[in-house]
Amino acid sequence: MFAGSFFSILLSCILGYFVFNTELHGAIKFYFFCLIICSFIALFFDLAPRTIKAYNLYNDGKLILFTYQIRTVFADYALARQHFLKGENHEAIIILKAIVAKFPYQEIPIRQLITILMVEKQFDEAKMHLINLENFTEFTIDDYIHRGYFQTLSNQNNEAEASFNMALQLNKENAIVLNNLGHVLILLENYEEAKQHLEKAIKLQPALAEPYNNLGQLKILTNQLEEGKALIEKSISLNPKNADAYKNLGDFYSMVGNTELAKFNFDKAQELDSSIKFEQLK
Repeated sequence: MFAGSFFSILLSCILGYFVFNTELHGAIKFYFFCLIICSFIALFFDLAPRTIKAYNLYNDGKLILFTYQIRTVFADYALARQHFLKGENHEAIIILKAIVAKFPYQEIPIRQLITILMVEKQFDEAKMHLINLENFTEFTIDDYIHRGYFQTLSNQNNEAEASFNMALQLNKENAIVLNNLGHVLILLENYEEAKQHLEKAIKLQPALAEPYNNLGQLKILTNQLEEGKALIEKSISLNPKNADAYKNLGDFYSMVGNTELAKFNFDKAQELDSSIKFEQLK
């Protein structure tokens, strides 16, 4: 990591040395002088540890410092990442929990642990780590997204809207934030604003399944049934494992009186996610 940061300035200095020791035009020498100065400035900003909150990323300086600080368990940390990439979430959680217990103020493994816990639907523990994270560092866009999601689960929809708006302030072009904000605005029955956010999310990231589903639900709630159905089917084509989309499609068929297809889609939703809730067909 350090070599990557240092290479550009080293290359600039080597080129500058040859330029300043030859009889070239003054403009060329001035250009290389500016290049060397800019390289030093870039090196400073790259090595001064910081978190890029709008993208939940860390610069080289932050990663170098983190690597040094957890050097005694860095091999375990690398192993946890390998488990996660292979989908071995249980193993990754065990290792990351041990690292977080030893280094309770290291935001990088805490954020990764939160993400994996949420994938495994261990929401209470993930929420506990998120609260701990807020006590000692500033939130990134992902932190606000996670907090908004927890608030939605607790029916704290106004609070969730505020969290998603904070995330949106960090990055107004994030399709996931726009989708989540659109979803919570539907729950708050603010359909017009929800529609704007969801349509923007689709425009920004056409391959993301969730905005189609949420916009489809909005269309159904506003009695635009066929448009809603088409959007939900588009969502399912992009993500066939989206339980909520099957639930919304079941709502559509229930509304048009097709109890057989409604039951089929409700059953499919529950097969994919046993925690999903819907009104039982009579």
